[in-house]
Amino acid sequence: MDWMNSLFVVLLLTTVTGSIFYLIGLIFDKVWSGNDIKVLRLQLRMTQWAFLLPCVYVVLYMRERKRMPIAGSIINLFYNTLLMRKLCAALACIWIILFVILFIRKMWKRSHWMRLFDGNIPEEDAETQAMFEEICTRLGITGKVSLYRNDSVKMACMTYWHGYAVVLPLERYTRKETAVVLYHELCHYLNRDLYVGTVSCIVSLLHVFNPLVPIMLRQLDLVCEEYCDRRACQEGAEMFSEKEYFLTILKMLSGEVKRERYNLFALADTIGEFERRVQCMKRYHEHGGIKKGTAAVLSVCFLLGSSITALAAGDSMTEAYAKAVEATDNRAEDNEAVADLEGEAAEMSDEEVIEEFARMYDLDPDDVIMMGDEDVETVGDFINIDWTLTPGKTGMTSGFSKEVGEKTSILTIGEPDDIKYQMGVKDPNELMRYVEGTGHLSHDFSITIKGRYYFFVTNLDSSRNIQVKGTVIK
Repeated sequence: MDWMNSLFVVLLLTTVTGSIFYLIGLIFDKVWSGNDIKVLRLQLRMTQWAFLLPCVYVVLYMRERKRMPIAGSIINLFYNTLLMRKLCAALACIWIILFVILFIRKMWKRSHWMRLFDGNIPEEDAETQAMFEEICTRLGITGKVSLYRNDSVKMACMTYWHGYAVVLPLERYTRKETAVVLYHELCHYLNRDLYVGTVSCIVSLLHVFNPLVPIMLRQLDLVCEEYCDRRACQEGAEMFSEKEYFLTILKMLSGEVKRERYNLFALADTIGEFERRVQCMKRYHEHGGIKKGTAAVLSVCFLLGSSITALAAGDSMTEAYAKAVEATDNRAEDNEAVADLEGEAAEMSDEEVIEEFARMYDLDPDDVIMMGDEDVETVGDFINIDWTLTPGKTGMTSGFSKEVGEKTSILTIGEPDDIKYQMGVKDPNELMRYVEGTGHLSHDFSITIKGRYYFFVTNLDSSRNIQVKGTVIK
């Protein structure tokens, strides 16, 4: 019974200390490093291991061992009555039985998923294989990763199948798209993200009762993707730009499908996570890279944090670095920029914009629909739409401000894919800049006039409705 009691205390303390590490680490990251993705990835990986290594239990056990050197194996922490010993032993049994059941279920599902990769065939396209070997040579991983095609895979991914493997769907990519896909997946290998995913799987099974664990693991998964984006853009700078990199991923997300994770890293997950990855790259350029020594200092802090004293000191560390952040705070400048944008927005109401637009192009104002908040999702620099337009109708978003020299990138998908439609922007001079076609359309609009721009889509069919999904990168 004693070893079951001790096992319960180990599990309880690891789930508690892991949660404390996670919460303190988030505060530490925001206050000191300004959401630097490299620091956040390091902190989350340490938190991951804090859920597995019973450091606090070892400290407390050694303390009790010194106090009772002749106690042998009967040292118990936090309880000494027979009833508590029985209760904790029973809870430990339930905990372990649940872990074993979930582990078997997970392994069965993973086995079923991995059987899909029995359909892998070596890459047969000579140009793609040559590019793969060239990139592997540049990254120093020649001979360590293989390239396959599989008709059961809907999106490129990295997995472990008779060795490390990049698996591509049976789709034809352009040369630039191929470079993006291969750099992204091979950077997952360089970052050892498959090992991270394996440890995450164990943590999720062992601490299934802890509601913070799935949140932490989802964040770690996203952080791995963000760090991979940064590294892929740096390593592949000669073959594609950052904008081309993210537009390639956005295009592939247009055929988004649900996937399961069993040591599997796909190119992208959802539009929402894709937007966070773009914002992360933007912050990286605005604030610069990680400061020298930050990772080393953070490592030392978390090693000390394995004791109760270091955990209790977390609040004082937060206060010490809060003053440093205030010295470089640029929120006042952001507020001034927001005020300027609001002033521009007041120049013309939505109704006036529609009337002027209709007058310039001899349209019926009733055929131009200003979409409301329920039809338009705005996240940072992204506008997501999902509209149903009746024949001859034009859907339009509210305005967004642009400066000369900037660009606006738009990707839309029309269904049915044989209905012709226009998508584009209306500039401050009431000029329509658009592209016309069916199905999948994408275009970059260069900004030559400062002012407010409006995104619009027009259904050119005379009898059928069209469903339009799209994303505008402002």
